[in-house]
Amino acid sequence: MKELNITDYYRSFSLGRRLFSLLILSSTLLTFISIPIMGQNDDNIIIRKGQGVKIKKRKKPAKADLGAPCPCLVEGFAIDPKELVNESSIRNWANHGVVEYQAVLGELLIVGKLATRDPQEAHYWLRCAAQSGHTMAMAQLAMLIYQGDGVPRDLTEVVKWATKAADAGQMHAQHLLGNLYAMGEGVPQNDEQTIKWYTLSAEQGNIELQAALGYRYLTGDGAKKNLDLAIHWLQLAADHGHEEAKKNLALALEHQR
Repeated sequence: MKELNITDYYRSFSLGRRLFSLLILSSTLLTFISIPIMGQNDDNIIIRKGQGVKIKKRKKPAKADLGAPCPCLVEGFAIDPKELVNESSIRNWANHGVVEYQAVLGELLIVGKLATRDPQEAHYWLRCAAQSGHTMAMAQLAMLIYQGDGVPRDLTEVVKWATKAADAGQMHAQHLLGNLYAMGEGVPQNDEQTIKWYTLSAEQGNIELQAALGYRYLTGDGAKKNLDLAIHWLQLAADHGHEEAKKNLALALEHQR
């Protein structure tokens, strides 16, 4: 028997790197418990029984009815910590209304890990989790709709979910919302709002936005020139190895002399 740390597992294909490729966002995901699992692969489940081993063919899990209401948490339902972690179990937990796993299933269906890629069904599960207040699902849902990946591109919905998640402090949603204001997509172009949301995201460790803010303050592109703020943000990004930030930091320090 081996131990699978679900947090580390999902970080290995984090949606922060996939869903937000357009924004070059850093990765962040949900926190889960460690669940002991038995050996398994995509097609079979290996069940240890006494001293022997039995190979059981896994049944393909049923796809959700995309027109059905979102499952609510079933009273008295609890996750068995000994249950195998696979598509079937995650679907079971999602169908029993466990919001965290509705969000996880939505992610899996986007990236095609443990489940066949299906952005339309991903939209269903992410919306279910988002409607229950799951902020990461809100951000993922906003980006899925923004990209028009398997669902109609609707900027009103993008702004709605990005704003809800950003207001709740979700770093990637703040990045997306800042981009929307920067480009004037779904909202009027507004440099002040761009800087506001970029700053909130950068303060949470978004290295790309630390570099972007430093550049803006250095050049006056979309922000009033401020050498001190430029050096502050560029230094933070450079300390994390951001190459462009290192170059701009050198320029900023030259101007300071």
